Amino acid sequence: MNKVALKNMTESELKDFLKYLGEPSFRGSQIYSWIYKGAKDFD
Repeated sequence: MNKVALKNMTESELKDFLKYLGEPSFRGSQIYSWIYKGAKDFD
């Protein structure tokens, strides 16, 4: 799979993308929140 620019996605697009990957859609909301709270990595 090619790299995906998560920062360019809306919260709704992130939810759909994570669902596509087989993850619960709420993970999209979590990632969106982390990105806009200034998280630099997911560790």
